[in-house]
Amino acid sequence: MKTLLFDFDGTIADSFEFVFGFLVNAGNGRTYSLEERQAFRYMSMPSIAREVGVAAWRLPFLLYKGRRQMRKQLDSVRPFSDIPPLIRELNGQGYRMMILSSNIEPTIRSFLLKHDLEEYFEDIYGEVGLFGKGPALRKLIAKHHLNAEECVYIGDETRDVKASQSVNIDCIAVTWGFANPMRLRAAKPYAVVSTSRELRSEIAKTNAQP
Repeated sequence: MKTLLFDFDGTIADSFEFVFGFLVNAGNGRTYSLEERQAFRYMSMPSIAREVGVAAWRLPFLLYKGRRQMRKQLDSVRPFSDIPPLIRELNGQGYRMMILSSNIEPTIRSFLLKHDLEEYFEDIYGEVGLFGKGPALRKLIAKHHLNAEECVYIGDETRDVKASQSVNIDCIAVTWGFANPMRLRAAKPYAVVSTSRELRSEIAKTNAQP
């Protein structure tokens, strides 16, 4: 049975509006219409920051601050509607599940508790560097004595795909997060999925591999 390693923001948690609002407040402070906000939805966090006037040198500090502020505003962040039932189903099927994210563990844990999901995750590996998840994946694999070939990373950005490839882990990329689906496909993950049903199917396929 495969071990499933989940990203958090944009994969489990629909945190786009929080992240976008936080970055805009730190940048140009403009009011964006719903249509304008949607144009940002498929951008990475660094790209959004650049477009709303946040200097690159400020980004690490702002993300540090934003992660902690999110914990105080968790009522504004919801899980993607199909994800909690899928997580419970996967747990019932016997999958080991963990989270590896650039967000901080206390925020992730508070979110999971709020939505009755914490019991399904064996470990939460938080505060992973914005530009390098590969080393963190390697540490998580070593910590739990996992075989990379028996792991699948599920994320929403091209950096998730690249990090997985750097440690020889299959990556399933989801299109409901922060990245453009075309860019995800160009990064050549194991699969790109647009619905929880497709995600369930692709997980089953990876588990069927020798």
